[in-house]
Amino acid sequence: MKIRKITTRDNKIKKVESSNWILFMTSSCLFSTLSVTLKNPLYGVVAVLFSIRALTIALKNNRK
Repeated sequence: MKIRKITTRDNKIKKVESSNWILFMTSSCLFSTLSVTLKNPLYGVVAVLFSIRALTIALKNNRK
């Protein structure tokens, strides 16, 4: 296993990925509320997809 020096660029990438996680989670919440208010199940499906994406990003960040 090679140990490499963490540069500022790596830290910036990590910050961007963590903000992506927050973005996907908020959009998931938004679509789920739209689904309830408009009684349209399609928005619910989109919300589930967004939350799955947010979870995968969060798990990937956790492993690093």
